[in-house]
Amino acid sequence: MRKKTIICFLTLAVILFGIPFSIYRLFFYYPDISIRVEDLYNKNRVVQVDNEYFTLTNGNICNVSEKKIIYSTTDKNAFIKSQCDLLWIYDNDSKENLKAFDSAGNIVKSYSVYYKITDFFISGDMIFCTAKDPNRIKLYKISDDDTLKLIPIKYTLVYEDSNSYLKLYKYNCEYGECLQINNDTYYAYDNNYINIISSETTNVDLLCVEKDGLVYTDDQYHMRRYSVFSYLNKTKMENAIKMNNTVDSFFLNKLFYTDNDIVISVAQNTTIRSISRHPPVNLTDEMEHHYNDVLFIFNKDDFSSPIEYNTRTFERIIYADNEKAITYYNGKYITYSLENWKKINKQNADEIKEGASYTFDVCGEYIFVFDENTEEMINKITIE
Repeated sequence: MRKKTIICFLTLAVILFGIPFSIYRLFFYYPDISIRVEDLYNKNRVVQVDNEYFTLTNGNICNVSEKKIIYSTTDKNAFIKSQCDLLWIYDNDSKENLKAFDSAGNIVKSYSVYYKITDFFISGDMIFCTAKDPNRIKLYKISDDDTLKLIPIKYTLVYEDSNSYLKLYKYNCEYGECLQINNDTYYAYDNNYINIISSETTNVDLLCVEKDGLVYTDDQYHMRRYSVFSYLNKTKMENAIKMNNTVDSFFLNKLFYTDNDIVISVAQNTTIRSISRHPPVNLTDEMEHHYNDVLFIFNKDDFSSPIEYNTRTFERIIYADNEKAITYYNGKYITYSLENWKKINKQNADEIKEGASYTFDVCGEYIFVFDENTEEMINKITIE
C-alpha cells in the first residue's frame, strides 16, 4: 500500500511539474539562436574541386584542409561556384569579374561580364547568367580569344492554358535552354538538367525539369500548389497541399533534394507565443519564431500524396537525401531514417551557443557550420 502511495505521489509530481514546464516551453521559452540552411536559399559558401574544399568567408577564398587563402575581394556580394572541375568566383570589384581557379589555387581563366550577375553556370562554350538589372537571364558565348559575346535570347511561346494563367516560353541552344514562365519568372538549365538558375524575383518555383516536362510550384491562400506540365501532350496536372497553420511558409528555394525518383521540399511553421513580442516572419531563420519544420517527399510519378514528416518545435532540418534527414535540436545533431522518421544517430553540437547565428552549408560528404558573427567555419560534420 505504501509503495502504491509513493508511486501515485511521484506520478502526480511529474504531472504537476510537467504542466508548467510545457506552458513555459510553449509561451515563454525562446531559444536565442538563428539557424540558416543555405541549400534552402540556393546559395553556397563552400565548393568542392577535385578532392579539395574551398570556402568564401570575409572576402577570402580559403582552402579548407590547408587553411590557405588563394584570393581576396572587398565585394560583399561576391560568390563562388564549382563548374567544369574549376572553382569560380564572381567578384564585381575586379575588372575581370569572373575568374576560375584550379584545385591548386591557380587562376586559369578570367572574363569581363558586363551585367551585374547573381548566378551562373557554364555549359560548353556558353555562360548562362541571371542578371540583377534587368532581372532576367543573360547568355554569353566564349570566343576563341577568351572574350565574351552577348547572345540575344529570343523566347518562343510553347504553351498557354485556356484562362491565360500559365504561359510558357522557351529558348533552345546547343548547350541548354532558357525558360520564361508568364512575364516575370526566368530560368536557365543545361542539357543534363543538373545546373538550374533563376531570376531573383519569381512567383513560381521550378522544382525539377526534364526533357519531357517540368514540375513547378506556387502559393495560394493557405495552399501550396504543385503543377506537372508535359511537353509531349501539352497537359498540366495540379495537386495542392493545404497549409495546417495560419502562419507558415515554404522556404524561398523550395527544392531541397531531387533524384530520378523523388523530390524533397521543406516548409516551416511559425507561431506567435506571446502578445508582447513582435509577430513572426514566415521565412525567418530565428528559432524563437519556430513551431516546426515539415519535410515533404514526393514521388515524381505522383505529386498528390507526399510523405510528410514534422519536426519538434525548435528543431531545424539541415540536410536531407533519399535515405535520411539530419536536424539540429537542443544541442544535438540528430539523424532520422526517411523510411519511418526513426532516430538512427545523434552527435553533440557543442559549437552552437545561445545568442548567436549559424549557417549550415552542405557540400560533398560534409555539412559545414559557420558562425555568422565571425563568418568563420567552426565545424565540419560528416554525413553518415
